[in-house]
Amino acid sequence: MKIELPTPVSVEEMKLDVREIEGILSSPAMNMPVWPGAQVKLLDGRMLYIRAIQESDIDPILGIMEKVMKVEKDFYDIVGVRVYGEVLALRRKRLKDPFTFVGLIDGEFLGFA
Repeated sequence: MKIELPTPVSVEEMKLDVREIEGILSSPAMNMPVWPGAQVKLLDGRMLYIRAIQESDIDPILGIMEKVMKVEKDFYDIVGVRVYGEVLALRRKRLKDPFTFVGLIDGEFLGFA
């Protein structure tokens, strides 16, 4: 089974066509309905909105993590690199069983898990 690659590669064919292994490397379709999201009223009256991550969330999160990777204190740089890799893996379809949530307050990212 050949699957188109989500990113350019240096070599498309070796002894086998790399699209043949894309199905092994990429995450399978989960065939689950999109989680409808949830709201939680905070003590200060604002609403925390939790929803499934969307493709459009990835670039802003990567931008935030690039800043975190430059903080050489309390291991923020190491954590930033690891989280950056996990978020990029979502885009490249390299996580098995990905299910990621984002939290927003007034439309601004609070965090993700």
